[in-house]
Amino acid sequence: MDKVRLEDGREVDVYRLAGFLYGLSASDVELLKVILEQREVTTEYLAERLKVTKASVSKGLNNILDRGLISRDRAMRSGGKGRPIYIYKGDRKKFLAKFAQDLQSISDQVKTSLEKGPKVITVAN
Repeated sequence: MDKVRLEDGREVDVYRLAGFLYGLSASDVELLKVILEQREVTTEYLAERLKVTKASVSKGLNNILDRGLISRDRAMRSGGKGRPIYIYKGDRKKFLAKFAQDLQSISDQVKTSLEKGPKVITVAN
């Protein structure tokens, strides 16, 4: 598990924080962890590994894809017949770079908003 230790000794789980930052559910975060760990997976693999339905995996994958945290490639089944298979790819290094950049952007937005003195802060994600 990836954690960051703060100066005061508290630890923050990177994936839990990413879930908050990107509006991912706990099950979406579990999908993201597996994808980043395995680097390339299929819907079938994720459903089996996490013991959930392919439909719930697909919903979560779309949430993660929409936020640009993973990528998807289309592959044909052997023999070229039937529905294509999608391969979901995760690169931990790219994810962490995007995550750090997005955290910095939000931090900058919060700072700017606080300096202007509003009572409610709206942060674009």
